[in-house]
Amino acid sequence: ISAVVFISLLIWLAAPHLARVLGAYSYFGAFFIAFLASATVFVPAGPLQFAIVGMGRTLDPLLLGLVAGIGSGLGELSGFFIGHGSAHFLKTKDKTLKWLLKLQSSLLRRWAGPGVFLLSAMPNPFFDFAGIAAGLMGMKWHEFLFWCIAGRIVRFIMLAYAGAWSVAWL
Repeated sequence: ISAVVFISLLIWLAAPHLARVLGAYSYFGAFFIAFLASATVFVPAGPLQFAIVGMGRTLDPLLLGLVAGIGSGLGELSGFFIGHGSAHFLKTKDKTLKWLLKLQSSLLRRWAGPGVFLLSAMPNPFFDFAGIAAGLMGMKWHEFLFWCIAGRIVRFIMLAYAGAWSVAWL
């Protein structure tokens, strides 16, 4: 777990540079930007996601959202597999963390697939908890991946169109 957090911190620190370098590679770069932004665990990588907004100004927003959504969904597997393999580690005494885990777990227990979709589509800086909760619940990884990618595609299409529409306002 400490290695994942360390790598997440490195990605966060390098986010502006990564966005600049990978952004030059069009859709291929967008895939990796979204993947890296989502592969971080407990470290928000917002600057990488905002690179998609900027790329929406020059690339097709629909295709950009599709590619970034797939990359982001694949990146979210990091949190899912942490939850799947470390139930004993997550028995925390921190009340806030416990509350967030319980809230997202209750939503996921009732409507596992649609719950993952909803939580991944909306701006949710705590989605790592949802991925971990899905892993803890024993949700199948391919089911989690399907719903997560579907939600992230919706999210990144909206971000890409925000970038495309911002051109009209300038």
